[in-house]
Amino acid sequence: MKKLAFIFLCVLLPVLVACTDSPLGEQDQAPDFVVTDLQGNRVTFKSLVKGKDLLLNFWATWCPYCRNEIPHLNQIYKKHRAKLEVVGISLGEDSNTVRSFIRDKGLEYRIFLDQSGETTKLYNIRGIPRNVLIGADGTIKKPDIKLQEIDGIYAQK
Repeated sequence: MKKLAFIFLCVLLPVLVACTDSPLGEQDQAPDFVVTDLQGNRVTFKSLVKGKDLLLNFWATWCPYCRNEIPHLNQIYKKHRAKLEVVGISLGEDSNTVRSFIRDKGLEYRIFLDQSGETTKLYNIRGIPRNVLIGADGTIKKPDIKLQEIDGIYAQK
């Protein structure tokens, strides 16, 4: 009996726990969240979705792959801003660090802070950069979209 309990604890329990932290899929309702702008004001997910689709870019200033995406994100923002809101969510960093980075690197889209990590948990972000495309109706269109796909989607609209 002890052996069976041991097997359950070591094998089955971790599997069950992992299954409860399921990733978001297409057509799932996007989780509501609260982030902070660079002035310290709280901003909700619902205030960001204003009749347009929303591209959430989870990133950090120290991430080289995130830095490589910035020119493409700036281009997407300029090209599709009538149909798509581009929002960067900086993970666990303070506003001074992010503000300085924005100034130095020329980010043109809106940036918010997830200092507590709650938004990262809600969206099951395991690595960065990560881009999540959300429809104007609040449903997830693409839970892990590659930036190269954006032009194809919005050129047709």
